[in-house]
Amino acid sequence: MAGDAVPVVGITYHDYGKDHPEIVKSSPGLVGERPRCLCLRGDFGFLVTWDDKTPPEFHIYEKKPARSECLLSFEALLDWIKNVPEGAKISWINACTAGTCWSMPGDKKEQLYKVWKPNAPSEKDDAANESFCTCESERLTYFKSLQEGRQWIREHKGCKDAYTDKPIVAEESK
Repeated sequence: MAGDAVPVVGITYHDYGKDHPEIVKSSPGLVGERPRCLCLRGDFGFLVTWDDKTPPEFHIYEKKPARSECLLSFEALLDWIKNVPEGAKISWINACTAGTCWSMPGDKKEQLYKVWKPNAPSEKDDAANESFCTCESERLTYFKSLQEGRQWIREHKGCKDAYTDKPIVAEESK
């Protein structure tokens, strides 16, 4: 992994070879655990997990210096967004179809959107499309720290980048 890469979420996809041995010949890419890691592409990003089964989590990511943290409150997330350097673009990282914050109350979503929108990347910017596919995934691991993300990559040898499908090698924690 490049020195400035910030791991965001680890994704483990289903091993079709276990259930369907016939698939090994026709689609060998679907065999094995197939771990993928989404890394921050822009300079700043956040991910909100808000469902009806677990308490909400507010993850923030910064590229320089590399930083990843799970904030304790919605208000702390809003404050972080407001305090990002002027002119900086902030990516709202989310799953493609079933968003990670699908159960967030509408008034909170409106409040978050209003604070984030002035810092949103343009649609032409690569960082604007910070979404990841959860279709056929078995496990999602939202990293609460830089160290946790790098440890996950080390434990999942053969891990590939979720966007480029290139191998990722975890750097040693500093």
